[in-house]
Amino acid sequence: MIYAGILAGGTGTRMGISNLPKQFLELGDRPILIHTIEKFVLEPSIEKIVVGVHGDWVSHAEDLVDKYLPLHKERIIITKGGADRNTSIEKIIEAIDAYRPLTPEDIVVTHDSVRPFITLRMIQDNIKLAQNHDAVDTVVEAVDTIVESTNGQFITDIPNRAHLYQGQTPQTFRCKDFMDLYGSLC
Repeated sequence: MIYAGILAGGTGTRMGISNLPKQFLELGDRPILIHTIEKFVLEPSIEKIVVGVHGDWVSHAEDLVDKYLPLHKERIIITKGGADRNTSIEKIIEAIDAYRPLTPEDIVVTHDSVRPFITLRMIQDNIKLAQNHDAVDTVVEAVDTIVESTNGQFITDIPNRAHLYQGQTPQTFRCKDFMDLYGSLC
């Protein structure tokens, strides 16, 4: 099965927002999170869209889905995320496993909730590539000069940007592989 895992566990502290995490801010007429989920709803091969939300905001996220996506809410699971990205992915995969026990073929397309401009093609390309590869990462070419400093004071290298890419999301992989690897690190 194919699943989507939307990472929406942030609280907006880096933006200096104290009353509303950025995934719940309005973009046009809907919250950013809703715009993001809508992109995944368009892909029929995705069985469930699992949204990992900070525990304090689970009810709010459920209310938004009820309000903006009532025709699709049976495909959406809101679950409590973790303290960091990998723990949130773990919680999302645990929610998938609770919905339907994991198989070695199950893949999850993970995506940041605050990146609403993802395209259907990006989702489909990730799914297609994940069928034959262990993991897929969406990247864009690095267009800026990248400077390395190993001590934080002096430039130690300026790598050739023709060989560099900036990692984006979605990132796609097999659910069981992630759980096995993540479990071995903890």
